[in-house]
Amino acid sequence: MKTMLMVIAAAGLMFACGKSDIVKEAGKFRDRMCACKDNTCMDKVEKDRIAWFKGKGKKASDDDKKAMQPIVNEYRKCISKLVKADMAKKKGAKGKGDKAEGDKKKAAPK
Repeated sequence: MKTMLMVIAAAGLMFACGKSDIVKEAGKFRDRMCACKDNTCMDKVEKDRIAWFKGKGKKASDDDKKAMQPIVNEYRKCISKLVKADMAKKKGAKGKGDKAEGDKKKAAPK
């Protein structure tokens, strides 16, 4: 009997320590965002996340919010990485265009 109670208690703890559906879903959005390679993907994931949050996300308990904090931080890091890469890409393209224009101007007076 004592062993059976211990098994039931252990099962209960395992269940309680499991992630809620809300936390699992937040993890899925993080994974999708971190897999993005461009702003189009980033915008799609963010649009989907906002739509989800308007429905189920608002129902997150305090425990869910605490559990999601590291996930949210990782999600934000992935967004930041994408934005920085896009800015560098645009800056590089703009710099190459400016240089090419400058070369054309120098070559014209010959």
